[in-house]
Amino acid sequence: MDELEPTVVYLQNQRVGWNTNGVEYKAQYEASYAIFLGENVSPKTDVAPYEIWNNGSIFCMAETHITLSKGFHAKAGSEFHAQIGYVGYSPCTDGKSSEQVTTVVNDTYKPEISSDETVIESDNKNYIIAPNPSIGEQSFQILSSNSETLTIRLFDLSGKQIYWGRIQANTNLSPDLQSGVYIVIIDNGTSEQIEKLVIQ
Repeated sequence: MDELEPTVVYLQNQRVGWNTNGVEYKAQYEASYAIFLGENVSPKTDVAPYEIWNNGSIFCMAETHITLSKGFHAKAGSEFHAQIGYVGYSPCTDGKSSEQVTTVVNDTYKPEISSDETVIESDNKNYIIAPNPSIGEQSFQILSSNSETLTIRLFDLSGKQIYWGRIQANTNLSPDLQSGVYIVIIDNGTSEQIEKLVIQ
C-alpha cells in the first residue's frame, strides 16, 4: 500500500461476500497497532455483526493484536486469516518474527470464552495495565519490571486522543475518563505497545 497504514482498524456492521453471486470476495486489512472485529467495536457505525459469508476471504494483519469480539462470525466455507507481525515489512527479511493464525471455517465461528472475546496478540509484552478492567475507579498503573519513564497516549474508540503524558512506570495514572473502552499506547522511547483499557 502506498498510503500510511492506520493505527487501529475497527470492523463491524458488514456482511462480507453475502451478495457477490458466487464470486469469491477477498479483502485485506492492515493496522500498525491493532484490529478489532465484532458487533460493537466502534461508535462510527450502527451496532451490527461482522460476518464473513461462505465465499468471503479476509486477511487481517496488525503489529500487536487482533481482537475478535461478540458479533464476529465466519460462516461455513469462509476463510479468515489473522497475522501478528510488522506491517509494511517482510518478517522473513528483516529478522523480526510474526505469528499467523489461518482458519478455513467448516462451521460458524463464535468465540467461546467467558468474555465473548478472542485476542490474537504478540508475545512481546513489556507492560501490563492494572486494574483492567477498572471497576469503580479511574486510576490505573502501567506495570513494568523496570522503573522507567513512559509516554502514555489514550484514545477513545472514535480515534480521538484524549490524554497524553509522561509518567514513571508502576505509579498511579488518573486521567479524567468516563466509563468506556480506550486504546492505550505505551512508548518507552525505543518501542511502543498498545493495550485496551476498560473503565466500568
